Amino acid sequence: MKVKDFFKDYNEVKAPCDVDESFLSGVIHAAEAATRSSGDGIYVVDYIRRKVVYVSSNIARWCNMPINKDSKGGYDGYLEHINEEDSRMLDEINRVSFDFWKDMSDEECMSYSVSYDFLLGNAMLHQRYTPILVKDGYVVMAMCILSPSQSKKSGNVVMSSPENQYEYIYSLTKREWSKVAKICLSSREKEIIRSSVKGLSSTEIAEKNGTSETTVKTQKRFLFKKLGVKTMSEAISIAMNKGML
Repeated sequence: MKVKDFFKDYNEVKAPCDVDESFLSGVIHAAEAATRSSGDGIYVVDYIRRKVVYVSSNIARWCNMPINKDSKGGYDGYLEHINEEDSRMLDEINRVSFDFWKDMSDEECMSYSVSYDFLLGNAMLHQRYTPILVKDGYVVMAMCILSPSQSKKSGNVVMSSPENQYEYIYSLTKREWSKVAKICLSSREKEIIRSSVKGLSSTEIAEKNGTSETTVKTQKRFLFKKLGVKTMSEAISIAMNKGML
């Protein structure tokens, strides 16, 4: 899979428009700043130029590639580390996502992100793909953010917007979207996750909140059941990836 394979008929921009150079420069500057502050892997796609205009250096490090200022070359190297099965899956996710967005207003389209997990080499990554410039129903530019995933398998496709109380789950077997209510965390559950991110144990969280360790452990069990996970690291990953905090 090469960069040229990323651009299909379904994501071709057919509306007359162009990307202002100052806007493009601002997007790349923001992506570079986000890369430095978060450690995430980020790339930016320009559908007018039909090229990847920015690839963060940490993506190259994950692939054990030389850091290359040629963004197209960097993205080609990244794609070479995705196995054939996951490449087909990513193509399907792109196709159904663009189909999902096509009937929305430009503003509504930019409020939605699609997220999913896939293998990059031997590492399972979580990717969030967000349109950042839409013109007359066509995605002109998008930003993709990659971070390590706790998932054991590829897939887990979710389309969501912070402005909507529902999210959409895509089944790769049924090839259809299903609408489900978003999982909402209580303030106490958010506090437990934030404290766990800082490395606090159940005992330390209990002391901090003036409660018992037994209470904290019970709250963790309910939290795990709500998120459908078995460990705190999985809970943290889901909460952060879905913007629950």
